[in-house]
Parts: sequence; C-alpha cells; structure tokens
Amino acid sequence: MKHLFIKTCLSIVLCLINYLGVLGQSSPIEEVNHAIEKANVSGISKYFDNAISLTLHNHQSIYSRSQAEMILREFFEKNMPTHFQMSHSGEEAHTRFVIGILSTSKGQFRLYYALKLKDEKYFFIEIRIEE
Repeated sequence: MKHLFIKTCLSIVLCLINYLGVLGQSSPIEEVNHAIEKANVSGISKYFDNAISLTLHNHQSIYSRSQAEMILREFFEKNMPTHFQMSHSGEEAHTRFVIGILSTSKGQFRLYYALKLKDEKYFFIEIRIEE
C-alpha cells in the first residue's frame, strides 16, 4: 500500500515537472519578436531555411541564409531597435504571421514576417521591413 502511494506521488510530480517545462517554453513568435527588439540576428536566423524572401526598403529578393543574416545585421547596425510592437498576428494552414511596428534609433518601420511549419519546426518564408 505504501509502495503504491509513493509510486502515485512520483507519477504526479513527474507530470507536473513535464507540464511546467511545456509552460516555460516560448513560442517561435515570442522568440522572434524578442530577437527583433534586441537586434539579435542569431536569434532571428535560427528560423532561416536555406533561402528566404526578404524585402527591405521596397527592394525584394530571395537570399541565402548567410546573405539574409548579413543584410539584417547591416540594417540593425544602422537602425538600432528600441521597441517592437506587434499589432496583428494570425495563423492559417501551418503558417503563422506577424505585423508590427519596429521603432528604431532612425525612425519607425512596418515589419511583417511569416513562419511556416516544416518538419516540425518553424522557418521564415518572408520578412518585410518597410518605411
């Protein structure tokens, strides 16, 4: 009887630990938003696939992972973020998107990005930063 009680208590504790671990995980959207606000290109690029559609100042192109990292790093060096305010987000057919205002040292930008679920991981399919 005592053995069954200990086994039950142990099972409950393990379930709670697992549950709290899941609660502590942030979503890709939260991680990306935080990385954008901190100009953390490494945090952003961990969601890059081999190629990404990037629009910056009305110039759109498909870039390799390393090219996109370099372009974003250069953008953040010139426009140090002070705040990112998400104004809208949504999800449709395994694609999550965010629209927001990026406040920087040089002004405000409208920022849009979309992440698509692929092989149980989210990857950027597009990033747009427009004045």
